Amino acid sequence: MGPLKEYDSVAALRKKLIEGQPNGGNSELPLHLGYSLSNKERKRAKKLQLLKLQKSELKQRFKEEKIRKKETMKKKNKAWIKAMLGTNGKSAEPISSPLVAETTDNSEVLSCSDDEEPPELVYVPPRKMLSSKSKLKSFNIHDSRGRALKMLQWMIEPYPVKKFMQEIFEKRPLVIGKRKADYYQQLFGTKEFDAILRKKDVLFGRNLDVVKCVKGVRKTLTPEGERAYPSKVWGHFKEGCSVRMLNPQTYSLPVWRLLSVLTEYFNSFVGCNMYLTPAGHQGFAAHYDDIEAFVLQIEGKKHWKVYNPMDEDSTLPRESSRDFLPHELKEKPVLEVTLEPGDLLYFPRGYIHHATADDDAHSLHLTVSCHQKHTYGDFLMELLPMAVKTAMEEDVEFRKSLPVDFGQHIGSIHSEKQNEGARSDFFTKIGDLVSRLMYFAPVDATADQFAVKVLEESLPPVLSEGEKSCSVFRAGEPWQGVEEVNGVTLDINIGVRLVRYGAVRLVGEANEIRLHYNVGNTRVYREAGTKFVVIADEEVDVVEALISQYPQYSLIKDLPDIGGKSGKTLAFVTKLFEIGLLLTDAPVLAMRDVE
Repeated sequence: MGPLKEYDSVAALRKKLIEGQPNGGNSELPLHLGYSLSNKERKRAKKLQLLKLQKSELKQRFKEEKIRKKETMKKKNKAWIKAMLGTNGKSAEPISSPLVAETTDNSEVLSCSDDEEPPELVYVPPRKMLSSKSKLKSFNIHDSRGRALKMLQWMIEPYPVKKFMQEIFEKRPLVIGKRKADYYQQLFGTKEFDAILRKKDVLFGRNLDVVKCVKGVRKTLTPEGERAYPSKVWGHFKEGCSVRMLNPQTYSLPVWRLLSVLTEYFNSFVGCNMYLTPAGHQGFAAHYDDIEAFVLQIEGKKHWKVYNPMDEDSTLPRESSRDFLPHELKEKPVLEVTLEPGDLLYFPRGYIHHATADDDAHSLHLTVSCHQKHTYGDFLMELLPMAVKTAMEEDVEFRKSLPVDFGQHIGSIHSEKQNEGARSDFFTKIGDLVSRLMYFAPVDATADQFAVKVLEESLPPVLSEGEKSCSVFRAGEPWQGVEEVNGVTLDINIGVRLVRYGAVRLVGEANEIRLHYNVGNTRVYREAGTKFVVIADEEVDVVEALISQYPQYSLIKDLPDIGGKSGKTLAFVTKLFEIGLLLTDAPVLAMRDVE
C-alpha cells in the first residue's frame, strides 16, 4: 500500500490517475465493497477502485469494445435491415402500390421492396431496453440532434428526411407501406395497454376516452373523472366503441423515448394518442386536426379516407374542426388506403379524414403529432405586442396623438371612402409605423419564449444506463447499511457536457438571467410547471461554453473562470450536475478525503 501515501486526497489521486500513474498491481479489487470491511479498509479500497479505472485502461477497453461491436454490426447489419425494414434505406421515388384504391396528384404512396441489397453500416440494430419486450431502435449517436434526425428517419423509412420536409411536410399526404408487420410493434400493443389498465391509475377523460361513430355522428361515452377499470373499458370495446388513450407516453417507455427524441428535431411539442378500434367499427366521424399527424399502424388493418382541405381558410388551420356529416364530403378522397401492420400514413393539419377497422380483426395504431400552434402567426402574436411596447418607449412617432377628426374618416361606416384624402393619409401613416416596428421587434427574445414553452411541455430525456452512471441519477456511493452515505464531489479534472442539446435554454427575463430546463419534467403534460435556475452574470460564460462545445466534453478546469477563481467555476458546475443537466466523461464515484 506504499504508493497510496503519495496522495493527500482523492482529488489528488484522480489527478495522478488521469496523468497515467500505475495502479500498483491492485487490479483485482472488487467493484462493490462488502459489509465486512472496516471504515479504514473501505477508504483504502476506494482508492484502489479508482486506480483500477485508469484513463489509459478505460480508453483501451472502450476501443476494444468499439471494434468488437463494429465487426458484429458488419456481419448482422444486412440481415437485420432486410428483416426489419425490407428496404435499402436509399432515396426512393414514389411508386404505384396495391395499397391504394384511388389517389390524386396531391398524395404520395411509397412501397418498400425486399429485392434490393442494403448497403453496409447504414443502420444500427436495435438493442434491448429495460423491458425485454422492448426493441425500439437505439442510435449510437452522442449528439442528441443527430439522434433525433435518425429517429425520424427510422419512423418514415425509406423516405429521406430532407425530401420529406421539402416536398411532403405541410403539403400533402404520404403512405409508406409493404414493410414488415412488426416494424412498429416494439412501441406499443394491446397486451401492454391491458397491463396498464390493470396496474396503473388511468382515468376517463384525463387519460382515456371511449367513442363510437353511428351513421357518421360521433358519440362520446366517457364517464368523466372515473377510474378506467379494465372491465369497464373492455365492456365498451365489446359494444363497438373505440378506445383512445391520450398519453401513452406516461406509461410506455418506448413511446416516451420516441417522443422525447423527436422533440429535439421538430423543436415543438410532440405528442401521441393510441387508438384501439373493434373489428368493423369506426370510432370518430370525419374531421380535420390542428396537428401534423403520423399514423403508425401496429395491429390489424384500418381503411382510411383522406380529403383535401375544403377551402383556403381550412388549409393548415390553427384549430381542429367540428365533425362533418357524410353528405358534406362532396369531393372524392385524395387518398384511400388500407393500412396494415408496419405501414405509415402522414397527412398535414387541415386534411379531413376518417377510418374504419377491417372486419377481420381489431385495429391499434399510434398517432404521433407535432406543430400544434407552432406557426409564424403564433410567433407574431407573441412578437408584435412586445415590439409595440418597445417602440412606444423609444420612438416619439408612436407616442403622437391620433388626428382630432379620426372618427370622421376611419371605421366601418367609412370603409367605402377609400380615396378620401384624410382616410388615405391615415392608412399611409399606419403603414409607415408598422414598417418601423421591425426595428423594435425582439425576434430573439420571442424565439427564447417559444423554446421555453417547448421545454415546459416536453418530456424529460430518456437516459441510457451508461448515461445514468455518469449523471446525478446514479452517482455517489450506494447505501452500505453502515455509517453515512457519501455524495459526489467533482474536481476540475473531470470532463462534463450537457445531458442533451435541447434540454436547456438560456433566457433573459424578469430582469434576471435564467437557465430553463426540462430534465425535471414528469411524463404528464405540463405537470411539473416551469423549471429554471437563476444564473449570475459571471456564470453566463460557463453556460455558453457548455452549449457551444456540445456534444464534446470539457474539462472543468478548461471552462471560463468565474470571477477569476476556478473554485467558483467548480461550485457552479457541481450545481448544474446536481440538477441533472450534465453528464461526466466517466462514471462518478462518491468522493471523500482520506486521512
